Amino acid sequence: MKVAFLIQEFMRAFKEEMEITEKLEKIKKAIEGSVDVWTLWGAVNLDTVYVKVSKLIPKLGFVSEDAERLVDSFSGG
Repeated sequence: MKVAFLIQEFMRAFKEEMEITEKLEKIKKAIEGSVDVWTLWGAVNLDTVYVKVSKLIPKLGFVSEDAERLVDSFSGG
């Protein structure tokens, strides 16, 4: 004979909900631990990087069209 409290029996009826709740708790903890990562991510502005690289390409002797060429297509590849 299995001994269980009434509350436990009722909770088993909501097994799927309990599993989802556990998964959400794990996700919540993972997100809380990665706040610094999100702060760093926000500090990186890829648009600014793209602009800087676009300005640098002509200074290195390339024409603007070269930016869209494959690296292998250049003589030194």
